[in-house]
Amino acid sequence: MTAATSTKKTHGKSGLFISAQKEKLLFENVSQSLEIVTPSADAEIEYLSGGNKQKVMFGRSLASESELYLIDEGTKGIDIGAKNEVYKIMEDLAEQGCSIIFTSSDMDELSTISDRVIVFYEGSIINILSRQEVTRERLLHYADGFH
Repeated sequence: MTAATSTKKTHGKSGLFISAQKEKLLFENVSQSLEIVTPSADAEIEYLSGGNKQKVMFGRSLASESELYLIDEGTKGIDIGAKNEVYKIMEDLAEQGCSIIFTSSDMDELSTISDRVIVFYEGSIINILSRQEVTRERLLHYADGFH
């Protein structure tokens, strides 16, 4: 399972828990805005499709109204339609002024959705490429540890 993580903007809520009523309303809002297909709010996430699982993970993070989102392999294993929905969510977040750190092993995906690509090799940054500089050949070159 991939993960979407976020950092909080503010802690405007009091207490550690939300009421069941607020939780239900939050679920309805998020599932409607992300078009999550599920039989009910009580459905187990493990029984949803890959794309709907990803959208649930995004929904959990979006509910926190964060400024920074860390998305690790956010489109791995989902169909093209669900990928496009994830890209749209990320685009909407960026338009709202949020920052997104997105990791992917799909070089074509990186070149189409990223403003900048940071290439690591053995835990160190090898290069930072702008969208215009990103090519499959360059990514492979730097991913092999060449400077």
